[in-house]
Amino acid sequence: MPFDLILAALGSGAVGLFIGWCGVAGFLLPILFTSACGLPVTESLLLSFLCFAVSGAIGSRNYYRRGELPLRPALILSAGSLAGGLLGAALGGLLAAETVKVVLYVVVFLSGLAIAVRELRPQKGPEKGSAFPKPLPLLALGFATALLCALSGAGGPVLVMPLLVAMGVPAKTAVG
Repeated sequence: MPFDLILAALGSGAVGLFIGWCGVAGFLLPILFTSACGLPVTESLLLSFLCFAVSGAIGSRNYYRRGELPLRPALILSAGSLAGGLLGAALGGLLAAETVKVVLYVVVFLSGLAIAVRELRPQKGPEKGSAFPKPLPLLALGFATALLCALSGAGGPVLVMPLLVAMGVPAKTAVG
C-alpha cells in the first residue's frame, strides 16, 4: 500500500509538470491510478478530477496574471464544461466499470492521434490573433468535451486545447 501511494504521488507530480508546460497530460492519471496503483475506476476518476482541479486552479491563476487567459471566454467555456461534466458523471455512474475503462483508452488514443496528426501537418502561417469563437459554440464545446471527459476520465485539455487552437486561438491562450 505505501508503494502505491508513493507511485501515485510521484506520477501525479510528473503529470502536473507536464500539464503546466503544455496543458496536456492529465489523461495519464486515470491510467496510472487504475493500472499501476490498482484502484477501482470510479475512485481513479475522482482522484484524477481532484488533481485536475488543483493543477487547473494554479495554472489558470498564472495564465491570467500573464494576460494569456481572457476571463469572459474562459467563463463561458467553463459554464458549458460544468453542465457537461455533471451530466457525464451521472451517465458514467450508469455504465459498467470496464466500459468506462474502454471509453477512457479510446478517447486517449484518439486525442493523441489527433494531436500527432496536427503536429505532423505543415503549419499554415502564424497563429491567428486572439479571436475566440462566439459564446454559443464555446458553450457547446465546453459541454461536449466535459461530457466525454467525465465519461472517460480523460482530462479536458487533451480535447479542448487542440480544438481551441484549431479554431484560431493562440496555443498559450488555449492552454490557459
